[in-house]
Amino acid sequence: MSVLSFTPHVHVRVNPILTPKPKPKPKLNKLRISSLQTFATPPPQPFFSDPFVLQLADSLPSSSQPLPLQKLRDFSSQTLLSTPWPSRDTQFPNLIFIDGFLKELVLNLSNLPDGVYLGSLLRASDRIMERVSKFIGDFKWGDLFWSINGMGAPDLGVIYVPAGCKVEIPIYLRYFSVEGGNEGSKKLPISNPRVFVLVEEGGEVGIVEEFVGKEGNACYWANPVLEVVIGGGGKVRHSYVQSQSLRAAHIKWTTVRQVNSCYCSWYCC
Repeated sequence: MSVLSFTPHVHVRVNPILTPKPKPKPKLNKLRISSLQTFATPPPQPFFSDPFVLQLADSLPSSSQPLPLQKLRDFSSQTLLSTPWPSRDTQFPNLIFIDGFLKELVLNLSNLPDGVYLGSLLRASDRIMERVSKFIGDFKWGDLFWSINGMGAPDLGVIYVPAGCKVEIPIYLRYFSVEGGNEGSKKLPISNPRVFVLVEEGGEVGIVEEFVGKEGNACYWANPVLEVVIGGGGKVRHSYVQSQSLRAAHIKWTTVRQVNSCYCSWYCC
């Protein structure tokens, strides 16, 4: 696996001429797009807003490839130019777990559209409780770690998106592991955070999960589960960030089910 590294540079150019000149469009030397394909959905228009993305794009190889791979590169080239670098902006809605326990602190709910719920299952309205209860607990293909999480989860975080609702900003799920044993000790605290996501028909949401461990070489076991149910025409974008102790055990279940369709599951350890 090749490793790609790049160092961002910021240049400030002072123009002595008072009359401003239009800024030249950035040159994409290596990001050539050869024999563009015809797409059913027009690719997004580039707006060149992120210099780090452009620098990364310019460092990628551009040699000729077989048609399927070239088609993938062509379409990715278009979307890359209109996609900003991800951010840990604290203005995004956050749901926070500490050692598996869902905390009262849920930030910036005002940024969510009407009807969207982000919080504890125990504090959900009767309407949302009724909707999510139809799907919770009926997954039949979980393994030992899935069941351990189900037995040990102290609460359930819930993300609910009503039909036709599009959540434009991502929702962050932050998991903090605070308890931990020292190296050589027999202490291995376990946490079982669990989140259930229900996106009704035609709804859309982006979810970022971030796992942060105790500083140093603490020993602990994080055993989280994310369960997603999507109605017809719904969309869920999912990203994952893991930053934990090197001596920690991290076992992760992510399962996605489309209503009236099959299950798709990801298991990470």
